[in-house]
Amino acid sequence: MSLVGQKTQVTALTRELFLHWQRTREQWRDAKSAEFQQKYLDELFSSVNAATDAIDQLDGLITKIRNDCA
Repeated sequence: MSLVGQKTQVTALTRELFLHWQRTREQWRDAKSAEFQQKYLDELFSSVNAATDAIDQLDGLITKIRNDCA
């Protein structure tokens, strides 16, 4: 699978996780849920955003290399 395909899959799965978390937060509204979000999910979502940015940069670089070698 291509880098763009992998990015699409990671983005979709992260969005699905976020939606599930939002539904969970409707029922779980205490200090522990806030701690869980801060400790695990906020970092995960931030890391996924950084990874998708890196994938975009790599995809551009690979495209440039392919064009330069053609």
